[in-house]
Amino acid sequence: MRKIGILLLSLALILASFGMTSRMAIATGAVKNTGAVGGILSVSGSIIAFMTPEGWIGVDLNGDGDMIDHMIRYYDVSTGALVNTGADGGILSVSGSIIAFITIEGWIGVDLNGDGDMGDQVIRYYDISTGALVNTGADGDSPSVSGSIIAFYTYEWSIGVDLNGDGDMGDNVIRYYDISTGTLTNTGADGDRPFVSGSIITFVTGEWYIGVDLNGDGDMGDYVIRYYDVSTGALASTGAVGGGIAPWLSVSGNIIAFVTYEGWIDVDLNGDGDMGDNVIRYYDISTGTLTNTGADGVEPSVSGSIIAFNTPEVWIGVDLNGDGDIGDQVIRYYDVSTGALTNTGADGVMPSVSGSIIAFMTPEVWIGVDLNGDGDMDDLVIRYFSMEEAPTIETIKDQVDAFLADGSIDNEGIAEALYAFLKQAQAMIDRGNAKATTNTLNALISLVEAQSGKHITIDAAQTLIVSAQAVINSL
Repeated sequence: MRKIGILLLSLALILASFGMTSRMAIATGAVKNTGAVGGILSVSGSIIAFMTPEGWIGVDLNGDGDMIDHMIRYYDVSTGALVNTGADGGILSVSGSIIAFITIEGWIGVDLNGDGDMGDQVIRYYDISTGALVNTGADGDSPSVSGSIIAFYTYEWSIGVDLNGDGDMGDNVIRYYDISTGTLTNTGADGDRPFVSGSIITFVTGEWYIGVDLNGDGDMGDYVIRYYDVSTGALASTGAVGGGIAPWLSVSGNIIAFVTYEGWIDVDLNGDGDMGDNVIRYYDISTGTLTNTGADGVEPSVSGSIIAFNTPEVWIGVDLNGDGDIGDQVIRYYDVSTGALTNTGADGVMPSVSGSIIAFMTPEVWIGVDLNGDGDMDDLVIRYFSMEEAPTIETIKDQVDAFLADGSIDNEGIAEALYAFLKQAQAMIDRGNAKATTNTLNALISLVEAQSGKHITIDAAQTLIVSAQAVINSL
């Protein structure tokens, strides 16, 4: 029951009311609706993975005769396909084709770790490329995957082992599982909510857990950001205070993004004259530098140079989505490379960023729109924001021009056929006929697929197909 309670608490935190300052740019990308109901999401490339309780949609997704399960599903931004893995799970993370998640044994009636009972929470993963569902057999919580590494933390008492060697079994300790070798490794480091990128596992440690003043302020009452390098086995402390009760943090390459409550460090990080705000900061492992973005927010997610986060409008007294009030939570992002802060204007929580895509969840009631078309507005729906401008018919025409010029399309007759499809599609768009536009672009896609590797190079064909599908998805 405690483990189920932890999962429900995570969901509650997602839906809890949290709000921001600074000069902002206006986003030029597009907000897209997947129409999929779900929570606890993660994005990698074009894949948005999430968990859907069957009861939320009234569908028995795993075919066991009831609707009380929590199912792992994913949406492919490049194709618009919504896929049900059939796997029962909760908190999750996706990287490439791997979706790692927790499964409570009692949910499926299987002793996944082989200890003779079904009261545990075990890490499993699903491989999109093969459809394989794999049980690691490791007890754990809050998995994060990058490449072949699945990082998580384990309650010592759940396995009856003193993982950090302090003489008791009351700690949460960071471990990781290597998919490529099937090996389970104990870092021995106390911590919560790990995130992994490459060989770096970052996490939050309460100083009192280990009896060490990690940030050198003379007490042991802080949450401090630390990291472990899988490649060397080295454990390091950033000395930065962050995380907390809901220790949202993220890592990508050398950048660790996290939230710091000003009151913890007695510093006015956003310059508003008080010390009651939650502000996004980041630490660069390569230089050892700590940077304050000055932006109010929670739930940071970093990919490359982009840190996406959620800001409650009331925190900064600004109507970020332009609806005439300041009662919303809106997705913004900060570019580490330029220092630019951008407002997407999209209502949402728990953002996850990968490349140019920021995925998030939006309660329909917040925006007064039935996003999944079920006739009500009481759902939590997965949406995403593209930081790049959405392709248009003109974009695809320019691509055909370029591919014809560089030889990627070596047949002018095929190019002329593509131009004809594009001209017809644009005419249908101008008439507001989405169905006819879709049919025309699907015909273009079929032609490209038929000529892929023949008169159109495979790379050029893929580019044209993705662009055409993106236009269809935008209709």
